[in-house]
Amino acid sequence: MNPSCQRSHVLFLVLLATIQAACLLMPAGGALAADPPAAPAQGVAVKPLDWLQAQTPPDFASHSTLPPLTRWGWSMSFEVAKELADRWGYAVEFAGYVSEKVADEALANPESRNGRCLALVTGNPQQYKLGVLVDRQFPKDMPPEAYLRDAQGNFIPDKRQPKNLSPEMPEDCLKQAGQLSAVGLAKLRARCPIAIIQNGGEYGLNVLGWAQQVWEQDPRVLAAKGDLNWYRYISRQKAREQQAVADAIRAATPGRLLYVFYTCGGNTHRHGTIESFFVNWAWDYSDMRTCADIATNEYYYHDFNSGWIGKNDMLTAALGAKGYELRFGMKNSYDYVCPGYKQDAQDSALPVWDATQPIDNDAKAFGDLRLYEGFLKCLYTEGMIGGVAGYFSYPKGGFDAGFSPDKPPQYLMQMVILGRVHALFSHHEAFLRQGDLLPGPNMHAKVKDQPAYEFPTGQPNLRVLARKMPQAAMWLITAWAADGVEGPATVEIPELGSVTLQARAIGSVYTATLQDGKPVLRQVDAGFSFTRSLSGVAPIGATGTFHALPEQKDP
Repeated sequence: MNPSCQRSHVLFLVLLATIQAACLLMPAGGALAADPPAAPAQGVAVKPLDWLQAQTPPDFASHSTLPPLTRWGWSMSFEVAKELADRWGYAVEFAGYVSEKVADEALANPESRNGRCLALVTGNPQQYKLGVLVDRQFPKDMPPEAYLRDAQGNFIPDKRQPKNLSPEMPEDCLKQAGQLSAVGLAKLRARCPIAIIQNGGEYGLNVLGWAQQVWEQDPRVLAAKGDLNWYRYISRQKAREQQAVADAIRAATPGRLLYVFYTCGGNTHRHGTIESFFVNWAWDYSDMRTCADIATNEYYYHDFNSGWIGKNDMLTAALGAKGYELRFGMKNSYDYVCPGYKQDAQDSALPVWDATQPIDNDAKAFGDLRLYEGFLKCLYTEGMIGGVAGYFSYPKGGFDAGFSPDKPPQYLMQMVILGRVHALFSHHEAFLRQGDLLPGPNMHAKVKDQPAYEFPTGQPNLRVLARKMPQAAMWLITAWAADGVEGPATVEIPELGSVTLQARAIGSVYTATLQDGKPVLRQVDAGFSFTRSLSGVAPIGATGTFHALPEQKDP
């Protein structure tokens, strides 16, 4: 694991002491995942900045070292970027891919949007963290050896382009590509620290599903592959390519918090054992893991998955990927998340969130945000320490269009929910960084040589995950009603014993300890949830040995 993701023995003791105090002393409202909104006057259209500023912000732990959240999509205004950084846990968003030209323009124009971002971070680097996007480039003029060629030396085309990059590209070309990606970052870093660096991938060497048919036509590639299968070969060569880029970026950005590559994780489509698995649409984490500082997967609702429930649900996929990452000692992840973005081209209305509607556990384009909140709590319990709020459709009217305050646009609500869940888990960072995800008693449904990493409840859509602190009788447990049908979930956790939790659509997060040999649970997210309704709901407790919390009042 990258040193930025490790903590010293002293910090471990501090975090352990903090989590012990949190298990016993945290007030009921100290770290709610979501609070009711304080909306401006109904019937009056508001802008994103006004709406955000009217909300009660989440409560972040003052001692937290979780990395800031980031975005992927069209950039928002400087004012909104500052608000998201001030109160919602996000990095200051630098707009655009950081080429040398873009960096020079920002440095030369302090009153521009990006110039103001740099000034903000420079003026208070402890409070404000810069988030940037890598400029993904290869040299424009490369020798013939950089491209696929047939036995006669002719370039090999495909339907999209007249020539294609070769997996056997000369090392010097890869180093030049790395420098092209790093040069703008180095210039920004000379002005201020850079915290989160996103490499959006999807460039350079392609995946098997798109490119194997052209690779097979190059005798040099066939000779280099030898007896390796295509999946192992191209994973190795993609890692060679991206290692050169990562090396250049790391050298240009000392002190960064994270460099992430989309995607560089255990693969959410794992469906076989380590010996039998291969996939046409990704590269293997065993090779790619050195090309980023942390594991990264994508979780996009109804994008090559069945959503919250069904035969290809996202949580089962996440746990399959996590199990493979844990083989290599990677406890944590920084993931790309989005509960929906595909706008109906025939509908002129801005996609909004309406909390008054009943839960729909299989909504078509935009997943129910109450279930999204619960899913995020599971991802954090699994080991996510931050993520990217992705939104890949340009909203009708743009990112500064007005809207009714009781029906905020999807893209904005998605960011707010992620910020609130991030804040909740900032109070339990020791569990994420130092704790272990418990394997559970069963094997994974699709990855038969890995544990399920969850505890069976007797009902397939009541999901329970747990982490435990090493050498301490302290647990973090999340129960989620993935189908929105809420109810008690009883599980047997080693050393802790039998506990009954209340599984909610929005998820329920508990800490647990032993008292006189019996489990004592404390729900840390009891109270209201903005995603549940605008008026809130009463806290739901747990059964068994449970120290009940006082009812949370509407602020």
